[in-house]
Amino acid sequence: MRTTAFQWVKLDIVFRTDNNGPPNVGVVMTDPRGRRIGFDPLTKHAWQDLPVAQGEMNCDDPDGAGACRGSIQICGPLTGTYTLELIAPETTAYSVSICARSKGLIDGNSLQSSRSEADLNNVILRARSRDVVLLNYSRDPQDNVTAQLQHSLHALKSDTRSHGHPDLEARKK
Repeated sequence: MRTTAFQWVKLDIVFRTDNNGPPNVGVVMTDPRGRRIGFDPLTKHAWQDLPVAQGEMNCDDPDGAGACRGSIQICGPLTGTYTLELIAPETTAYSVSICARSKGLIDGNSLQSSRSEADLNNVILRARSRDVVLLNYSRDPQDNVTAQLQHSLHALKSDTRSHGHPDLEARKK
């Protein structure tokens, strides 16, 4: 039997807050090569350096559910550590879901791939602060995506306290 690599790999990041109207959190994703996608509301700077990535934000929910939701999708992500910055002009709570699909293998007539997820739920971010989440992604189907919340960085000074979060979990699908 012949085994062939199937190259449909991707990394999806979904973030949300509980507000309608203008977004109260910005997101900037940096890949292992230093390329960025996203918007920083404190510096008013936007990036779209990743060749096959897209981002969107919708804060005007027609159903009136009171949620602001955004996403970043990276097709063909590199193996390595990604940095996700969540930036708040005002104090807010946010949640992030990360879904990763690894390189699949076609073995005979079946496709074997791996999908893993990690979540951060209801994290409080103070006004004019940034949370940094390190995402470790691998194209290897044996590895899960992992996410680690780092410390908050403040616009005017650095806060060196370490923030652990009990709602951070990784799971394989």
